[in-house]
Amino acid sequence: MEFYLSAAAADMAGRLPSPEDVFFAWMLNLPAGADLPRAARAEIARIDGAGRDCSRLLHLRRLFQQVTAGSLQPAMRRQRRIRH
Repeated sequence: MEFYLSAAAADMAGRLPSPEDVFFAWMLNLPAGADLPRAARAEIARIDGAGRDCSRLLHLRRLFQQVTAGSLQPAMRRQRRIRH
């Protein structure tokens, strides 16, 4: 998931995926039974440690903060139980 910490110039050029795409890819790549708030806090720490202040990173950080607040957990549990 290092690609969302690329240079701000790439952000301005629009070559980075959207924060929602990055967040969705992160969720899909979590192992089954992962501690979602813990994993999200780790991503928030990575974003904070990047030292960049671009709008996309801030939006992505807010998406991870929603996970730590528990707002996405019931939906994630429901989705993970459904196997087709």
